[in-house]
Amino acid sequence: MGHTKRKAPRRGSLQFRPHSRAKRMYPNIRNWPARPQVAPLGFSGYKAGMTHVIVIDNRPKSPTKGEELRIPVTILEVPPIKVAGFRLYGRTTYGLKALG
Repeated sequence: MGHTKRKAPRRGSLQFRPHSRAKRMYPNIRNWPARPQVAPLGFSGYKAGMTHVIVIDNRPKSPTKGEELRIPVTILEVPPIKVAGFRLYGRTTYGLKALG
């Protein structure tokens, strides 16, 4: 009689669960930071790549004070912002309500 293999190695990573295709291309934003001033909170962009910049460390208690540091940075490609409209909210006893 021949040997029958009863176990197989794991297929795929356990880090990304569940294994499913995204329903849409853009993400669902659950919350925004609260700001006291009026400003755009965010807009869409695409990651174009990465590079690094060389800066001189000027933090007073850093062990590398005065030395050149290489810091990785992300390059984003964003379209120009065109304001199509804005919405105002007012506080009511039932929460926020759109004013117009």
